Amino acid sequence: MSQKILVIDDNLASSKLAETVLEQHFNGGDVLVAQRAVDAFDRFNIAQPDLILLNDTLPDLDAETMCYRLLNDPATAKVPVVLMAGEGAADRIEGRYSNVVRVLPKPITPESLRDVLETSMPKGRGLANPARQQLFYNFIGQA
Repeated sequence: MSQKILVIDDNLASSKLAETVLEQHFNGGDVLVAQRAVDAFDRFNIAQPDLILLNDTLPDLDAETMCYRLLNDPATAKVPVVLMAGEGAADRIEGRYSNVVRVLPKPITPESLRDVLETSMPKGRGLANPARQQLFYNFIGQA
């Protein structure tokens, strides 16, 4: 079964970085991108993601409301959320919602994404495969 990651971010550069790194890391995995909260909820109907990367600012919904809605929707309540945030949003949200498993400080780097994937993907989904791990490290230039 292929991994599915949903990136919810209205910043195209940040979203593209996340998409590129995740696609390289998850050979054959699916990366869905939504630029607005309403688009994200549409994506949930298409494919249940294994992990959600959520930007702290969206044009149509704040991150706190988004985390609350994800946590209280049976379809997404158990999906781990990694919040991509600056200090202010991180302080407001971290520890408040059980579905937020990590806060990824901005600016996002390939290394910080690697760390998040190693620790936040549901069991059996991270960098456990040594061949996949080496490919990913080669991609980010740390081999």
